[in-house]
Amino acid sequence: MKKDMKKQEDVKPKKVSKPRKKKEVVKVVVEDAPKKEPKKVSKPKTKRVPSLWNKHVSAFYKEKKASNPKYLYKDALKEAKKSYKKPSSN
Repeated sequence: MKKDMKKQEDVKPKKVSKPRKKKEVVKVVVEDAPKKEPKKVSKPKTKRVPSLWNKHVSAFYKEKKASNPKYLYKDALKEAKKSYKKPSSN
């Protein structure tokens, strides 16, 4: 029974927390700061026309992919190299 009962002397008083002080915010205005230049307006980007090589590889890949669904584009690049004839630049 003695264990259950605590003496008044053994009980520690609870600490009362003090309210926190608000920190003051100091704003500094610099008048001589350089101003940012407005962003330059860029032209709208247009899509490039695919080269003859790109057209050839795409057609080659589509042809092979139709017969083999697991055919990879990187394989088409290697194999299309053999059948591509570079146009003469006259």
